[in-house]
Amino acid sequence: MRKVLPILIILFIVSGCGLFKSAPLPSMTAKSDDTEIPTVLVSYLWGAKTQYGSPWEVIQSKPAVTVPKGATINLVFDSEPEEVTANEILSEEDFKKINVKDKKIIAPETKGDHIIFVYSTWANDRTAEYALKIHVNE
Repeated sequence: MRKVLPILIILFIVSGCGLFKSAPLPSMTAKSDDTEIPTVLVSYLWGAKTQYGSPWEVIQSKPAVTVPKGATINLVFDSEPEEVTANEILSEEDFKKINVKDKKIIAPETKGDHIIFVYSTWANDRTAEYALKIHVNE
């Protein structure tokens, strides 16, 4: 016990000084041709930090950015994730899987507003979830 206490004290001091800080939360941007599509960080599990949110609730009231049907949308991260998946949110409880290839998705062919939810994972079980809203024109 006498040897453990000094080690614990040193660990508390070192961790309090910030030597074991977690990497910053990554950001994601979306772009179609020259059009920037705003994204919102909805929820994450990042080290000791967590935040939970609903993409439907977070992005529902945001304005949509117009893109042509079938447009390629590039998902750009400031820290490369190990895996990226995406879904179109159809309602609060219903969604449809979207194919992601090379961090690119294709805008739906259906005219109207579409909410897209992007789920990304990094090493050490870190996750971040983003939402974006597009309007597909004819």
